[in-house]
Amino acid sequence: MAKGYTHREGIDFIKTYSPVEKLTITRIILTIVVVKEWYLEQLDVDNAFLYGELIEEVYMEVPPEVTNPRKNQVCHLTKSL
Repeated sequence: MAKGYTHREGIDFIKTYSPVEKLTITRIILTIVVVKEWYLEQLDVDNAFLYGELIEEVYMEVPPEVTNPRKNQVCHLTKSL
């Protein structure tokens, strides 16, 4: 979410969800793996949210890295950030 800190609950968004695992669950899983002598692998998905479709119109300010933006120019997002 670009500049999500400016959003107000109930006005700019209704629900938020972040699938993040709690440390307790990680410890339980690791304990089970050790006790059962299972083989464990780890992976990370870098681009899990790169291809999310936007349901509504979303605009954002031009990033500071863009050189010579036009006055009052904004970016219209077609994919989620």
